Amino acid sequence: MGSPVGSAGKPAVTVRGAHREGPRTDPATGSETGSEADREAQREADREFGRLEERERIAREVHDGLVQNLAAATMLLRAAEYAAGPEDRLTERLGVLYETVLLALDQAQDLTYGAAYAQLSRGGLVAAVRQYATLAGRTMDCLVELDAVFRRPGTPPVIRLEVSGAVLPLPLPAESAVLRAVGEAMSNALRHAGAGELLVRLDYLTDRLVALVQDDGIGLGAGIGPGSAAEPARTGGLGLTGAERLVRQAGGVLTVESAPGRGVRVRVEVPGPGAAPC
Repeated sequence: MGSPVGSAGKPAVTVRGAHREGPRTDPATGSETGSEADREAQREADREFGRLEERERIAREVHDGLVQNLAAATMLLRAAEYAAGPEDRLTERLGVLYETVLLALDQAQDLTYGAAYAQLSRGGLVAAVRQYATLAGRTMDCLVELDAVFRRPGTPPVIRLEVSGAVLPLPLPAESAVLRAVGEAMSNALRHAGAGELLVRLDYLTDRLVALVQDDGIGLGAGIGPGSAAEPARTGGLGLTGAERLVRQAGGVLTVESAPGRGVRVRVEVPGPGAAPC
């Protein structure tokens, strides 16, 4: 399902000035005219108009509040990072925090676009996934160090990113869906899996992209996956379910494979430009 794109390439979200026809009525009786199919089409158009209006309202509120505050926070964190000095360990920690808030700012802006435009604008999908993996690794290092302070020794998982094939840009909805799914799967694995290694792989094939997030952790119980009643305990609740919906809308498929003690494998497949749905 494609997203409308404005003249600058950004997904359009505004509906000001949009024209919406009301139902046609019989002047004599005041009742609606036309076939049932016409009336249902009109009702669907009304519902879509309402959805667009609500999306514009959310975009406006996110921009006026959350985005502005996150932008201010990034500037304050950058100032604190420079004030700490280049050799101070605090500088590294402030840098991780700065990158985290910067990513949150991109994600907040993307709420207004309805797609991962900001996150994908600096190098595309591979660069965005690499940012996720790098930031996740730095964050886990910080958390392990904090655990050591409280005498909870641990070792951060090794995060590996692999990319194969000729990297070609996909439609924005497809790349947004893959990025969302990869991010959710990584987050779930790092928070719940107890893994020693996390593999993130992007395979660019001739007619599709296959993304894989696989850990060697504790695995899932039987019947746990997107949409299952037990899902929030391990697979991320609404997060992975929402990602699966976006993947499906982009013509792709998301699957979760696991067994207790054998890790979790989240696989996403989306069609390339001009290819048939998966």
